[in-house]
Amino acid sequence: FSENTNSIFSVIVGCLAVVGVFFQSLSGSCKYGERAAMHLSASVDLKALCDDLELLQTEASQMSRDDRLKAEHVDTIATIRSKYKQCMQGCKSEIPLRIDD
Repeated sequence: FSENTNSIFSVIVGCLAVVGVFFQSLSGSCKYGERAAMHLSASVDLKALCDDLELLQTEASQMSRDDRLKAEHVDTIATIRSKYKQCMQGCKSEIPLRIDD
C-alpha cells in the first residue's frame, strides 16, 4: 500500500476507536446491561403472577359460589396486590426525570 492509503486507514481506524469508546462510556454511564437484567427479572416474575391469576380464574369459574367462599387456596385481592408490588420492587431502574423550568 502507498503511504497515502496507510494514513487514510489509520484515520479510519482512529475514528472507529473514538466512536467505540464513546458508545462504551455511554453504555457504562447509563447502565443498560443492569437495567435489562432488572427488567427481565421483573418480566419473569410478572409472567408467573399472570399465570397464577389465569389458573385461579379457571379454578374459580369451575366452582360454585359456595365453594368459592369456602376455598382456602384462592388468593385475595390484597395478596395478589402485594405480589404485584413485590415484582415491581425488583425492577428499580430509575429513568432520569426531565427538569422543566
